[in-house]
Amino acid sequence: KGAWIMHTLRYLLGDEILFPAVTRLTYGTDDPQPGAIAPLNRTTADFHAILEELSGNDLDWFFDAYFYQASLPELRVVQDGNDLLLTWETPSDLPFTMPVDVRAGTRTTRVEMVGGRGRLTLESPSETYLIDPENRILRHDPAIEAWQNRVPSGD
Repeated sequence: KGAWIMHTLRYLLGDEILFPAVTRLTYGTDDPQPGAIAPLNRTTADFHAILEELSGNDLDWFFDAYFYQASLPELRVVQDGNDLLLTWETPSDLPFTMPVDVRAGTRTTRVEMVGGRGRLTLESPSETYLIDPENRILRHDPAIEAWQNRVPSGD
């Protein structure tokens, strides 16, 4: 789960924020030099604070969903004619505002999820689409859950 959380943070914040944040978390400095660093004990709260400082964003919603809740965020997608309506669901009181990439036809669009909700207009009701085509967001997946809950065949 930890590696996928980092993958999701990379999607959300970009390399230009995440990699310096990990350097600062690990070494306590933005410019570690051999022989000038010492071991550090860090916490999730430390990482949270560093990411917020470097990104300028409030990330309480992200840390609450991934670090303090057992269940993964779930994305509900409903098609209404040409519109795709996307809604994040988590057990948290904080809106989960993770943007979502959607590939519709040959174009990929990042859908901003203000208040945990977003909308994308398709060119037609029959246009094919794929949610999170690069699998960058750690989220609940019904297919994986079904696979995990399968009854072994005894073979």
